[in-house]
Amino acid sequence: MTPMNEDLAVLRKHFPQCFVKDGDFDFEKFKQQLTTSEVDFYRESYGMDWLGKSYARLLACDEATTLLREEASWNGKVENVNSQNLLLKGDNLEVLKHLSHAYYEKVKMIYIDPPYNTGGDGFVYQDDRKFSVEELQQLAGVDEDKARRILKFTQSKSNSHSAWLTFMYPRLYIAKQLLKEDGVIFVSIDDNEVAQLRLLMDEVFGEDNFVAQLPTVMNLKGNNDEFGFSGTHEITLVYAKQKSIAILNQFSIDEDEMEDWSEDKKGFYKQGANLKATGVNAPKEKRPNLYFPIFIDEDDNIFVTNNDTPPKNYKGRLLTLYPITKEKEMSWRWSKDKFIKGDLCINRNNHQKPTFHPLGDFLNPALVLLGQGLKKSPSGQKIGFF
Repeated sequence: MTPMNEDLAVLRKHFPQCFVKDGDFDFEKFKQQLTTSEVDFYRESYGMDWLGKSYARLLACDEATTLLREEASWNGKVENVNSQNLLLKGDNLEVLKHLSHAYYEKVKMIYIDPPYNTGGDGFVYQDDRKFSVEELQQLAGVDEDKARRILKFTQSKSNSHSAWLTFMYPRLYIAKQLLKEDGVIFVSIDDNEVAQLRLLMDEVFGEDNFVAQLPTVMNLKGNNDEFGFSGTHEITLVYAKQKSIAILNQFSIDEDEMEDWSEDKKGFYKQGANLKATGVNAPKEKRPNLYFPIFIDEDDNIFVTNNDTPPKNYKGRLLTLYPITKEKEMSWRWSKDKFIKGDLCINRNNHQKPTFHPLGDFLNPALVLLGQGLKKSPSGQKIGFF
């Protein structure tokens, strides 16, 4: 079984005219096609390279060399007969290739914990594929000298950076194909290969799809085996397949938290922070751009204008408010631009004086009332005040 080649599929879909009869891709014709669209080609560019990269690409697109076999004794157990789960044992590259068709773009999240290549974790590159020098030259598109060097380290149980990258590339390449368009991948690593892994993830997923490099605390007391400083953490790299549509912070909340929420036609709302700023930076002289008038009509509608004058063509009465506390000019919590774009509600207190409340940063608009800071909505979307 040959894994899906996503790049080739994209080219076939959008540039079918660049494929010749025998299925080969005419790159010169492709360049001409792009040149007509005013696309420049560069002879020199920034990128990652290592001994074995061409071989790793070959492995990513090569056919699986194994077959899946049911483990009847395990599946026959009473507790497993009706199981809807799937557990595959074996070389993870082979397993990924078997999954690449049935689960193509169907996986929401992937977590992998690869060899860290510490020198003491037992990682060595092992490959049972038997290519001759001539075959590797033809399949990987490398010269004879490079083909010999690649075969040497693939057959010598190397644990070099190049060997580790050659091991990782095809696995990440196929893992990306399994992800949904809004899917994400988490990869654990430590200092030994984090620099290489970050560049490799940029290569496979694209720099723009980097989400986070998270320190994962493993030992608060520290590891005294490390030089100079006691190591307390490992690293988790997070990448999205398409960062622009990926959502990472939606978590369900329990029934007790739901009791704090109310709902109206605009959505869920909960008490939030006051619109008026507080603290040492609240005075007007600290943030003069956050001092401006708010206009309120008799129906509690709120208006903010760029020129600090009442809205044009408004016929009714308007109340004008500034952020003033005990006759001292202060500032609003929001900037004017975000105030205009936001959504505010008024809650009149017992003295019938209007107070103002900022809208939480929901995925969909909702109201947030005066009170303590808000961290997440019932849909799980994190709330952040401007």
